[in-house]
Amino acid sequence: MPFITALFIALTAFSMLYGALAYKFGKYFIILFWVCFGVTIVVLPFRGGNFSIVELLIKLLFIGKPNGILLAPITFISAAVLFSAVTYLISSRQPLTAPAQ
Repeated sequence: MPFITALFIALTAFSMLYGALAYKFGKYFIILFWVCFGVTIVVLPFRGGNFSIVELLIKLLFIGKPNGILLAPITFISAAVLFSAVTYLISSRQPLTAPAQ
């Protein structure tokens, strides 16, 4: 249960960060985000070496390690704290009213 809870907390923090960046930079951020996401999905499997997305997930989720299911929530919570801190820094600088003209 802590695994799923920490995963949902991390996803919520990421979505708040995405929303703050989309509000701040508009369509340019959204286009850049999805282009980078798509290029990453396409390029990583064709890259030389033995790096893959599956290996990255195995390392992040601590699969195959003793007590790995207890270590993965720590990764999720630390990512959530990082995402929340960046979201706070971005959203605290937003103007609350339109500038006077």
